[in-house]
Amino acid sequence: LEKRIRRKLEIARLLDAITARRVDAFTANSAAIMEANIQALRLVRDRVRVIHRGRDPSRFETLGPEERKAARARLGLSQDALVVLNTSRHLDRKGLREAVHAFKAVAERFPNAVFLLAGDGPDRPTLQGIVAEAGLDGRVRFLGMRDDVPELLQIADLFVFPSHYEGHPGALIEAMMAAVPIVATDIDVHRETVAHAESALLVPIDSPRELAQAMSRLLEDRKLAAKLGTEARR
Repeated sequence: LEKRIRRKLEIARLLDAITARRVDAFTANSAAIMEANIQALRLVRDRVRVIHRGRDPSRFETLGPEERKAARARLGLSQDALVVLNTSRHLDRKGLREAVHAFKAVAERFPNAVFLLAGDGPDRPTLQGIVAEAGLDGRVRFLGMRDDVPELLQIADLFVFPSHYEGHPGALIEAMMAAVPIVATDIDVHRETVAHAESALLVPIDSPRELAQAMSRLLEDRKLAAKLGTEARR
């Protein structure tokens, strides 16, 4: 099956490369995607323009203190809970397995920390198994598909985004809009979007230990966390 899928992808790329010669202009939603497509499809660089993804910032600054308390209560969260959030499809490339392993160390250090996973996907059963094996039932919660992501971001203390690769992640942009402190992987498109130690903390791919250290640092140093969140929104 994998060979057949790979073969279909190769054929699709070949057709794209051939038909691309008849196209006057292309857009890419990040410089990283632009470079990848220039190489894969043999595009003429002058024909490609980067248009980054965006969001309406007003959707991510609507909750006052009392509304935040009510939103937490609706999710069964205590007001003193340290809420770690990820919003993404449950796919292997999203790095959620590493995030759960990292959270185990965070949970041992912060008894009131909880990890909310908003989204769904084929990797969910595997993730649920890892959570159960790690003894994190109740500390890691699977929220499923949501239509209230702006609200979830506004009640979170930390946003974790450990993807292995991305195009230009809308989820990361939304976290920035909400001024949530961010820990993300150190990949080209993330560096294009946030700056390490200025608007986020970036860690290596597939490194639960360093991911846990960065998460713990921002949950402990709330002054630094607020500074990163404010700069990300700006």
